[in-house]
Amino acid sequence: MAGVNDWEHRMQLNFLPAKRWMISLHNELYHSSEKDFGVNWFCDASLSYKADRWEVSLVGRNLAGISRYERIRVSSTLQSYTLTHLRPREVLVKVCWDL
Repeated sequence: MAGVNDWEHRMQLNFLPAKRWMISLHNELYHSSEKDFGVNWFCDASLSYKADRWEVSLVGRNLAGISRYERIRVSSTLQSYTLTHLRPREVLVKVCWDL
């Protein structure tokens, strides 16, 4: 029986287009040597504004990619179906302040 190798790759990019503004992109890619697993990709993005004592951000999570993973395995004696819920697709507003 051969072993299974899993790989995870991450990339994060931050852009500062103007004073106090930041645009961020976060990417994650997962894949495996197991043929049924496939490739899973997640992409998050955010836009932030930071003042002296507070910060507000608009965050989009899992904007591109899958939010659930289905797997069907059939052998001579067994059929199995697995459904895994991964990261949900969502949009959030985040507000932070210093006390």
